[in-house]
Amino acid sequence: MRVATVEKVIAVSNHTNADNLAVATILGWDVVCKKSECSVDDLVAYVNIDSVVEPHPYFKFLEAKSYRIRPIKIRGVLSQGLLIPLSELRSFGCDVDNFYEGQDISSIIKASHYEKKVPSKMIGNTKGSFPKFLIRTDEDNLRNYPNALKEIHDSEIYITQKIDGCSATYFVKSGLFGVCSRSLELQPDENAFWSIVKKFDLAYKMQNLGSDIAIQGELYGPNIQGNPTGANQISFAAYNIFFIKERRFGSLDELTEICQSLEIPQTKVIYRGPMSHSLGDFIGLANSQLYENQKTGEGIVIRTVQPVRSKIMGKDRWSAKVLNESYDR
Repeated sequence: MRVATVEKVIAVSNHTNADNLAVATILGWDVVCKKSECSVDDLVAYVNIDSVVEPHPYFKFLEAKSYRIRPIKIRGVLSQGLLIPLSELRSFGCDVDNFYEGQDISSIIKASHYEKKVPSKMIGNTKGSFPKFLIRTDEDNLRNYPNALKEIHDSEIYITQKIDGCSATYFVKSGLFGVCSRSLELQPDENAFWSIVKKFDLAYKMQNLGSDIAIQGELYGPNIQGNPTGANQISFAAYNIFFIKERRFGSLDELTEICQSLEIPQTKVIYRGPMSHSLGDFIGLANSQLYENQKTGEGIVIRTVQPVRSKIMGKDRWSAKVLNESYDR
């Protein structure tokens, strides 16, 4: 997952409402910066949205924002991320002459991915770390990897609506049932994650599938990330199945079949068909998303119907999200 890297400025356009500002295109993002700080083909430091940096004199202007990088409109133009001229990195005590495109500089400027906190009462008692035999469900932002689209140009894809909630994993291995949040395995408890087990009789049903399998999806509803969907009770929607022994993700059809067998919902599929989309198409679709309560949706997730690897994103399964630019994160 990209946090802070050295990247090339692909294009520069004039700011529509400020003579001394410009809009630089970096990867798939548009970033407002000073005209003097960017030119086409320049190498710059780019800090992604949904990142947080540690206090430093250079980041004094972020103090009031708790040092978090978020999309922001600057003189009416959306800016997504932070551009830092490489010369400014000298203030972090490093030699700027040998940087190269794609270099990870997160440790240099002490930047990390921002993680939304899950209330402890939602998790309850923990059993241990996320099991190593499973794969975590972090989705890369497609705008960080626009070239990854060429990996699926001849694939059948499907697009689902992204739900803003908490990642949940339910698994059976060697006959034993388990429950995980994004980073922890959880003890049986009166919490939101285990409430789904009771609601769908999930332990019994999954143990009777006769295979080592994990169901991954989004937990959402009251008291979870502000409940943007307006759900009146804790709910779950599956988006992945993972066959543990085979170390492989299931196809869309396998996911649908398992969800129907377990009588659990899966995330809303809004498109299935040939990959004929540009990055701009995906951004436009993400920006049009509304939940059923007509509130702005978080965005979309794109996957291939038959799982394929992504060398560009360095993932066992090609999958990527595109966020709604109007969504308040």
